[in-house]
Amino acid sequence: MILDEEALTDGKIDIIAYFTVSMKALNLREGISKNVRKHLDGLGNKQGSTFVV
Repeated sequence: MILDEEALTDGKIDIIAYFTVSMKALNLREGISKNVRKHLDGLGNKQGSTFVV
């Protein structure tokens, strides 16, 4: 987990990022545009409905 150090000095906790070692599948519902699918996939797959995240 990466925290904002400036916020910590002000007594706040701001999470900038977190990482995990597990993989999950993201299943997209019908009606998601090809452009959004392509953006999520990162490899130009416009037809995919399941992506590893």
